[in-house]
Amino acid sequence: MKRLNSPYIGLVIDTGIFCKREPRVMENYCRALGTGEEPIRIVHSLYDQRGDGRSVYGPDGDFIPELKAVLKTPSDHMYAHFADGYENEPLSVLDEYMPYIFHVHFKLFEMTEDGEYSMDYREILQYLHDHDYDGYVSTEYEGNRWTMPGSPTVEKEQVLLHQRYIRKCLQEIQG
Repeated sequence: MKRLNSPYIGLVIDTGIFCKREPRVMENYCRALGTGEEPIRIVHSLYDQRGDGRSVYGPDGDFIPELKAVLKTPSDHMYAHFADGYENEPLSVLDEYMPYIFHVHFKLFEMTEDGEYSMDYREILQYLHDHDYDGYVSTEYEGNRWTMPGSPTVEKEQVLLHQRYIRKCLQEIQG
């Protein structure tokens, strides 16, 4: 891509790599299936230490000892495996790739009135603005994967909240 420097080859960024904390909808799904609070507390502490879900594994590929010690049930083990799917990369990981980014997928697990629960969209949009990004951003709703059977899926409401929030942030950033 860099060597060719072609307008036809580029990157699509998924903001799921910028989770500041684990998606609460995933935690609640796992709780409903029997996951205890101790594994969740340990994963929270990994994020507090600027780690992320990938930190549940040690260099040997097994769960880190403090997590392994509290995995008591199959639901705890399920949660621990799910937890590694969320990353907490610094935005600077994009620096060298900015000229090649064509599109940004804004991962959406759970919108609140203050933004997405697990990542800072405003910070991401500010970064893109500061680096002269002039492409598209889109909503990629994935909260539905954590909906309990028989419960309503709120994808339309979540996407509407997301779009409204993105517009608000862009108005503030762009003036």
